[in-house]
Amino acid sequence: MLENLRVQNVVLIGEAELRFREGLNILSGETGAGKSIIIDALKFALGGRAGKDFLRAGEQVASVDALFRVREGKNAEALRLAGVGPDEDGSVLLSRTLNSQGKSFCRINGKPAATGMLRAAAGSLIDIHGQHENMSLFDSGRHLDILDMFRADGAAGVKNDLEEAYARFHGVMKEIKTLTAVAADGDAKLENLNFQIEELKSVRLMPKEEEALIRRRDALRHSGRIYADAVEALALLRGGGDGEDSAESRVSRAASVWKGVAGLDGSQEELAGQFLELAGRLSEITGEIERYAGGLEEDPAALDRIEARLDLIARVRRKYGGDAESALKRLDKLERESEAIVSAAERLGRLGPERKKRAVALIKLSSELSDERKAAADGLRTKVEAVLRELGMKNARFEIKMDKKKAFSPNGFDTAEFLISPNQGEEPKPLSKIASGGEVSRVMLAIKTALADVDLTEAFVFDEIDAGVSGRTAQKVAEKLRFLAGKHQIICITHLPQIAAMADAHFLIEKKSDGARTTTSVSELDAERSVMELARLIGGARITEATVKAAKELKEMAIS
Repeated sequence: MLENLRVQNVVLIGEAELRFREGLNILSGETGAGKSIIIDALKFALGGRAGKDFLRAGEQVASVDALFRVREGKNAEALRLAGVGPDEDGSVLLSRTLNSQGKSFCRINGKPAATGMLRAAAGSLIDIHGQHENMSLFDSGRHLDILDMFRADGAAGVKNDLEEAYARFHGVMKEIKTLTAVAADGDAKLENLNFQIEELKSVRLMPKEEEALIRRRDALRHSGRIYADAVEALALLRGGGDGEDSAESRVSRAASVWKGVAGLDGSQEELAGQFLELAGRLSEITGEIERYAGGLEEDPAALDRIEARLDLIARVRRKYGGDAESALKRLDKLERESEAIVSAAERLGRLGPERKKRAVALIKLSSELSDERKAAADGLRTKVEAVLRELGMKNARFEIKMDKKKAFSPNGFDTAEFLISPNQGEEPKPLSKIASGGEVSRVMLAIKTALADVDLTEAFVFDEIDAGVSGRTAQKVAEKLRFLAGKHQIICITHLPQIAAMADAHFLIEKKSDGARTTTSVSELDAERSVMELARLIGGARITEATVKAAKELKEMAIS
C-alpha cells in the first residue's frame, strides 16, 4: 500500500504531505483546485514523464517521495527481480526530483536508480486508472495476464508445467542450433581435418627427438676426427706400451706414497683416500673411451636416414607448430575437432525425435492452458457484465477476444484482448476506443471488482471515476469502491458525495491566493469537516442545514 506521499514545488503545490490509510482514501475539492496534481506527482514518482511546467514557478527543484509498504509474496519477489527489493520492514521509498533544466534524478530506498527501475516497480506497487489513461487495462499486452489471474487456483499447475516444458524444448532447440553450426559443411571440413591428422600421425613425432637426432647427425658427420681424438686421449692416459707410464699407474703410485704420509700424519688420511678414488676413476674413464672409440664408424646410410628424418620433422614443424610439442598439441586439437563434428552429426540424429517429443508435450500443455483460459474468459465476461449492469450499463457487452500465436512461448500460444460494446447495437471495440470517460471508468471498475480476490496489486488509484454518473448509478459505484477497499487500498478523486461518504480517510484539496501567488494545499479532514465537505458536494457553494443533514445521513449509511 501507499503509506505516504510528500510533494514539494509541483505546479501549484509548495509543500504537501498525505498519509494514506488502508481502505478507501478520498480526495475531493472544488473544480480546478488541483486534485489531479497529486496523481500527477505520484505518476512522476513512478517514472512518468514531466515537463518543465511540472516545476512550480520561481522554484529550482521539484521533488516527490512515495513510501510504499509491501507484503511478502509474489509482488515482493517481482520487485526484487526488478532490482527494487523492499527493505527488511517491507518498505519501498521512491524519490524523484526535477530541476529547472528539465533533468530528473531518481532514488530507490535512498540509492541512485534509473527511471526505468521506477517504471518496473510501478506495476507491482500500484495501479492508476483515469478517464482516458489506464496503466494496465488499456495495455492489451497485459490482458492475458489479467485473464490468468482470474483462472482457478488449480490452473497454476498447468502453467508451471508449460514453463518447464518450454524450457526443455528451448534447450533442445538451442542445442540443435549449436550442433547444426558445428556440422555445417562438416563433410568437407572433416576430410581436411582427417588429412592433417593422418599426416601428423604418419610422422610419429616424439618430444625431444629432433635434439637427439641433431646430436647423432653431428657425431656421424665428424666420426673420423672424433676417432683420432679418442685414440690420442687413450694414448695420453695409457702412456708407454707396458702400462707403467699410464696416468692410472702414476696416480696409484702417488696414492701409495701418500698413504705412507697419512700413516705418519693422520691429517692426510682424507687426501690419501682421494688419491685412491682418482686412480679408480681414471681406470673407468679409460675404459669408457675405449668402448666409445671401438663403436665409432663412418655410416653414410645412417647419416642419410637421419638427415631425411630431420627434414621431415622440419616440414611438419613449419606447417603445424614451432616445435614437436606444438605440433603434437595441434594433433590433439585436430582430433578433438574431428570428434566434435562426428559426435555433432550423431547427436543431431538423436535430437530430431527428441525435438518432436518436446514439441508434442508443449502443444498439449499449451492447448490445456488455452482451454482453461477460454473457460476463465467466459466466467470473467459473465461477472464483468453483471457488475456493468449494476453500474447502469445495462446493455453493455464485454468480450475477450482470444487468438493463437504461431510461435511457442512459456506462456502458451494464446493472445487475449478485452473488448467492450457500451451500447446496444454497437460492435465490441478495444477498451482504448471507448469515447466516454465515464464508461471507461465504469468498465475498469467492473473488471477490478471481478478480479478483487485475485489481483495481486495492493493499491489502486481512481482519478475521477465518477465522471458521467449520478443518482443510483453513483451509489452503485460507491458501493463497488467500498467493496474493493475491503481487499485493496483505494485512492480516489471524486466529486460525488455518495463516494466521498464511504471514505476511511478524506483529504481536501483547496486552492488559495494571497493576491500575488496561488497555492494548492492538502489537508486530512476529521469527521466534522468531512461532513461539511460532503454537504458542499451535495449542495454546491451554498451549505444549508438540509445539505448538512443529508451529508450526515450519507455518512451514517456508509458506516452501516
